[in-house]
Amino acid sequence: MSIILYIFAALLTIYVIWTAATDYGYVTGLIKDGSLTFKDNEYSIVNYFVTHAGQHLAYVFIIFALGLVLQKMEGMKKKKAAPRPAPQKPAPIITKTEEKSSGKDSFDGFFEEEGVEESADEEDVEKQSESDED
Repeated sequence: MSIILYIFAALLTIYVIWTAATDYGYVTGLIKDGSLTFKDNEYSIVNYFVTHAGQHLAYVFIIFALGLVLQKMEGMKKKKAAPRPAPQKPAPIITKTEEKSSGKDSFDGFFEEEGVEESADEEDVEKQSESDED
């Protein structure tokens, strides 16, 4: 995109040069004929050049500056597009069929602490449930 702006600025520069040359020829022709004097018409002559070529010269600078900005932005995008590291594999998901095949429930031992025996209340409950069955 920046190359297009540079080309457009170059073409507009050629137009500005051509316009300024024809304007200069027109004004000098009027001065030679005596229809125009430079002494009393300085403002009108400068205004004529600025109106015909000056505004296009300003456009040349603006378009060229936009081309530079776009070129810098494209360079920044290329630097940011460095390769990223490969993603890590996610942790395996254990399904219920795998839990059953291991013979252990996923919560077995979760609430148990090492070295802690079952409380007496739990033993009493087990004994009562056995005696109730008899």
